[in-house]
Amino acid sequence: MSVQTLGQWRRLYQAGGFDALVPSPRQCQPRTPAEVLAVAEALKLEKPERTAAQVRRILGLTAGWAPSDRTLQRLFERLECGGPRRSSGVAT
Repeated sequence: MSVQTLGQWRRLYQAGGFDALVPSPRQCQPRTPAEVLAVAEALKLEKPERTAAQVRRILGLTAGWAPSDRTLQRLFERLECGGPRRSSGVAT
């Protein structure tokens, strides 16, 4: 850590106590339009074995633009349609 960082932390602590050192929560806005994400979701649900790269290529061809593979992977994980279903480990 630099001397400047330590000095800044000291000033914050002196001005507001420990609470002044706690970072504020992130409040970023999504950069990918909701319509694009909705189409990506529909493509994945239509054919669950499609990969994020395949969905990105389809979006690129149809819409002229597509988010990154990783953005699509995060979307699919959030929607719980990201990959193969995991077994519960119980033999039947």
